[in-house]
Amino acid sequence: MFGSGFTASAHPVACAVALENIRVIEENKLMDRVPKLQGKFQERLNMLEDIDIVGEARGIGLMGAVEVVHDKSPSKPFNPVGSAGPVIAECAHNNGLIVRAIGDTLAVCPL
Repeated sequence: MFGSGFTASAHPVACAVALENIRVIEENKLMDRVPKLQGKFQERLNMLEDIDIVGEARGIGLMGAVEVVHDKSPSKPFNPVGSAGPVIAECAHNNGLIVRAIGDTLAVCPL
């Protein structure tokens, strides 16, 4: 989800997929939905901070990030750093939730 790199940069297939993605966004007026949905999404995202291992939940529009920590007070990361995010992401995927682990931060967005 929103990973970047150079493996497919300027590759014709990647470009075709990107153009199709833009067409779907425009055809379905997805950007028009953001103002209507972002308040509820951000509200629910912030509610995740009540969970013991969530150090911070942050976002803008319909993009969110949830940082998981070993201990919230004071904020202590998991050891080794970056070990919890992939485990949580795999569990999420196994339960039908699409997230992307970036270290111990999970990127989330509604479909």
